[in-house]
Amino acid sequence: MKKLIKITLLNILLLSISCMAEENLAEKEGLCMNSCDNEEIVKVLDNVEARVIEHRVFGFILTTNPEDFDKDSFIASSDFILVPCNWNFSFNHNSIVIISGKKKSCCNLLISPYFRRGGFGCKFEIISIEALTEI
Repeated sequence: MKKLIKITLLNILLLSISCMAEENLAEKEGLCMNSCDNEEIVKVLDNVEARVIEHRVFGFILTTNPEDFDKDSFIASSDFILVPCNWNFSFNHNSIVIISGKKKSCCNLLISPYFRRGGFGCKFEIISIEALTEI
């Protein structure tokens, strides 16, 4: 009887964890659905090198400026900074990656897809990302 109760509780726990993971994924994917006023795709990037930058407060951003790849800092500009709305990856800070995706017109407002206030960068929907170098 105790074994049956343990198995039942384990099944309930596993089911609830699975449901929470699906909700978190849906929530992350939903961030790309939230739009700025008159948001549109301004550029489609295809197999572009980028540096992964982990911001200590706001999560991950990407820079496509080659001059930023070998520095400790980066140029905060909507021309180069991409703020992923669907970041669900485990790349380390300073990794160089190859990205494809959609750069959106929601710029100069995003520090992170969670914060729409003064900052830098443009909203970016990742289609694919793979490591070129892992730090």
